[in-house]
Amino acid sequence: MVFLVISSSPLYVLSILSCAIDVTEEYTSKICTHCGHVHSQLGGSKVFRCPECGFTLPRDWNGAFGIFLKALRDTASVTLTGNSAIVALSGNSRINVA
Repeated sequence: MVFLVISSSPLYVLSILSCAIDVTEEYTSKICTHCGHVHSQLGGSKVFRCPECGFTLPRDWNGAFGIFLKALRDTASVTLTGNSAIVALSGNSRINVA
């Protein structure tokens, strides 16, 4: 369900944290969320297959997860909620979940 919410609007409201994060979508469908490779010849395929590492995922899921990772990267704070934390990644880090 998270993927549907994330991919349906450019403005993502995180009601638990009472904040909003605006994330641009460029390259989110073309970046491998496993290794960070930019797949420039994706075409109209509904399945994302990374030519670099072989990672496979439905294209919409890969794009939605890429948007989520981009939001984490672009967030400049650490938010503690109970026993959980959202930790911002450095702007210099690659989008990678290896």
